[in-house]
Amino acid sequence: MLSASSSRAISLGAVAVYLVCHIVALIYLSMTGGDDAWLDPLVSFGILGVAFPLLAFFLTRNMQPAQSPSAAPAATAIVVYLAVFALGVLGYGFTAIHAWIKTEPALSIILLATKLITMVVLPALIVGLLAGGMRRWLALRWHTQRLWLPLIGIGIAMLAFEAVFGRSLTTLNALHLSTTTLLWTAPACFLWLLFEVGITEEFLFRVALQTSLADRLRSPIAGLLVGALLFGLAHAPGLYLRGSAGEEGMDGPVTIGWAIAYSIAVISPSGILFGMLWARTRSLALIVVLHALTDLLPNLAPFIRTWLPA
Repeated sequence: MLSASSSRAISLGAVAVYLVCHIVALIYLSMTGGDDAWLDPLVSFGILGVAFPLLAFFLTRNMQPAQSPSAAPAATAIVVYLAVFALGVLGYGFTAIHAWIKTEPALSIILLATKLITMVVLPALIVGLLAGGMRRWLALRWHTQRLWLPLIGIGIAMLAFEAVFGRSLTTLNALHLSTTTLLWTAPACFLWLLFEVGITEEFLFRVALQTSLADRLRSPIAGLLVGALLFGLAHAPGLYLRGSAGEEGMDGPVTIGWAIAYSIAVISPSGILFGMLWARTRSLALIVVLHALTDLLPNLAPFIRTWLPA
């Protein structure tokens, strides 16, 4: 068992590695996308990677999360699986599906089924076989009296962040939707996102990956930060192969360097927030709901265009 000083050294090392990676990513984005290309990612890091995780820590300060079974035996297998998944599924797999299926909602349904199999079923089998008790890993752990404060506080904060800094409200306004349409499509989109981004991403990256890393490294902080870094990097193959720079609101050529830098600078900070919530509550239900709520505004217009074509 590691001493307290060794655990502290590992935690500080993880902080240093994450900050160095983030700074290098910001420098690269600035060099390839213009002098102010670092500004939005830096603001995103300040809010999602620092301010909101501190808010989550404050809102969960009196909690004693349930102990999950040790996932250390599954750590290496999960990291290897993540590398294969990022390249084979998020990269080439999803690219092939987009090329194969051109119509909606068939495309969205196939993508959701693929995500559920590769991001929930298979990782659950890995941790279940190597760390014991698949049902324990899939437990939602919802306790209303304990979780209502972080649910409301972080939920409102994330909705406000998306409304102020995102482009979703402008996109929705351009659709000229009736109030009646919004009243039923918003809840429908939220229910869809519970599965499409909530359970899929949170189980793989927080429950399986972060927990196994924290147990193996003997440091919850290291597990959180390394997990957040890998969470961001896992998106890089898809960003590169599908040429998503314009979709992500960034200028410049879609190179592998840009995809990696963007994944670290822009995507990984949200992994810190959800990682903090998972570490503090061990409630899969909470982070699934909050992840779906976070993605609601950005995905509402695409959801409407998918299921209510003009």
